[in-house]
Amino acid sequence: MVEPREPLCANEARVAAAAGVVMEALGLSAGGAFEWIMDGSSLTGIPVLDLADLVVREAGRSAA
Repeated sequence: MVEPREPLCANEARVAAAAGVVMEALGLSAGGAFEWIMDGSSLTGIPVLDLADLVVREAGRSAA
Protein backbone atom coordinates (compact mmCIF):
# COMPACT_ATOMS: atom_id res chain seq x y z
CA MET A 1 0.00 0.00 0.00
CA VAL A 2 1.29 3.45 -0.87
CA GLU A 3 1.34 5.95 1.98
CA PRO A 4 0.19 9.51 1.22
CA ARG A 5 2.86 12.21 1.45
CA GLU A 6 1.00 13.82 4.36
CA PRO A 7 -1.61 12.42 6.69
CA LEU A 8 -5.10 12.92 5.31
CA CYS A 9 -6.22 14.85 8.37
CA ALA A 10 -3.46 17.44 7.78
CA ASN A 11 -4.72 18.00 4.24
CA GLU A 12 -8.29 18.30 5.47
CA ALA A 13 -7.19 20.84 8.06
CA ARG A 14 -5.54 22.97 5.37
CA VAL A 15 -8.73 23.06 3.29
CA ALA A 16 -10.89 23.65 6.39
CA ALA A 17 -8.73 26.63 7.39
CA ALA A 18 -9.16 28.11 3.92
CA ALA A 19 -12.90 27.45 4.04
CA GLY A 20 -13.06 29.38 7.32
CA VAL A 21 -11.37 32.34 5.67
CA VAL A 22 -13.74 32.18 2.70
CA MET A 23 -16.78 31.86 4.99
CA GLU A 24 -15.81 34.99 6.90
CA ALA A 25 -14.75 37.02 3.88
CA LEU A 26 -17.68 36.18 1.60
CA GLY A 27 -20.39 35.33 4.12
CA LEU A 28 -20.84 31.82 2.74
CA SER A 29 -21.96 28.70 4.55
CA ALA A 30 -19.41 25.95 5.17
CA GLY A 31 -20.65 24.02 2.14
CA GLY A 32 -20.56 27.13 0.00
CA ALA A 33 -17.01 27.88 1.09
CA PHE A 34 -15.79 24.39 0.24
CA GLU A 35 -17.58 24.64 -3.11
CA TRP A 36 -15.91 28.02 -3.75
CA ILE A 37 -12.50 26.46 -3.13
CA MET A 38 -13.20 23.43 -5.33
CA ASP A 39 -14.63 25.59 -8.12
CA GLY A 40 -11.71 27.99 -7.85
CA SER A 41 -9.30 25.10 -8.16
CA SER A 42 -11.10 23.74 -11.22
CA LEU A 43 -11.35 27.11 -12.93
CA THR A 44 -7.77 28.20 -12.30
CA GLY A 45 -6.01 24.84 -12.52
CA ILE A 46 -4.41 25.49 -9.12
CA PRO A 47 -4.38 22.27 -7.05
CA VAL A 48 -6.85 22.39 -4.15
CA LEU A 49 -4.22 22.24 -1.41
CA ASP A 50 -2.11 24.94 -3.07
CA LEU A 51 -5.17 27.17 -3.42
CA ALA A 52 -6.12 26.53 0.21
CA ASP A 53 -2.63 27.50 1.35
CA LEU A 54 -2.73 30.62 -0.83
CA VAL A 55 -6.09 31.73 0.61
CA VAL A 56 -4.84 31.35 4.19
CA ARG A 57 -1.50 33.02 3.44
CA GLU A 58 -3.15 36.01 1.74
CA ALA A 59 -5.62 36.38 4.59
CA GLY A 60 -2.71 36.51 7.00
CA ARG A 61 -0.97 39.15 4.92
CA SER A 62 -4.13 41.25 4.74
CA ALA A 63 -4.62 41.05 8.51
CA ALA A 64 -1.02 42.11 9.26
